[in-house]
Amino acid sequence: MMADNFKKAVCTHYGCSDEQYEERLFWKALYWHAKLPARLFWGKRDSFFKEDLELLRELAPVTDNEVFRAELNRYHGRNRRRHGPWIRQAFGIRVSGRKLLKIKNDLGLFA
Repeated sequence: MMADNFKKAVCTHYGCSDEQYEERLFWKALYWHAKLPARLFWGKRDSFFKEDLELLRELAPVTDNEVFRAELNRYHGRNRRRHGPWIRQAFGIRVSGRKLLKIKNDLGLFA
């Protein structure tokens, strides 16, 4: 698939607007075990899911594999340093870097 960037490809594939990008991708990339508890905290998403939403914003303009991987690695490092609410860390209520990578690959991006 040819797209200008990751966000454009995601929106085209999932049929969402630019404004819906973060929320749509968040739920697609969330760990399966985190889907129910994430619904409880969604109302406080700006603080509870700050790291996740920042990652999705950082991935939006990406157009190559190296930058995509670098952003995922940076996110992984931030999570290892225990940023964010303790319950988010303790129960893994966050997006999966592997799922994001799979989504990118399934879309045939940056090959």
